[in-house]
Amino acid sequence: SLHDALPILARQFHVPIAILALSCALVHGYIAILNGLKLNIGYITGLVALGMFVIVSISGIRRYISKHKLHLIASFILIAVLIIHIIYFLFFNVK
Repeated sequence: SLHDALPILARQFHVPIAILALSCALVHGYIAILNGLKLNIGYITGLVALGMFVIVSISGIRRYISKHKLHLIASFILIAVLIIHIIYFLFFNVK
């Protein structure tokens, strides 16, 4: 059933999807910086999200070595910051 298969699929594709997502985020951040850095909520949350993504990735690698909650906590912070980042650029980024 899907209920039984979902955790297996999640474990199987978690790391490849994370690597792809981090790669896309780094390229996205690099392009945004090349276009000119601005001091607004959108850019600040973008930089914070990128930093959190790096922390999530490093703590994810460390998680295989020792169990700790940093990966989970940092992931929730990343999601919250990303939501603010996306909402800002969708609704409040007036040119």
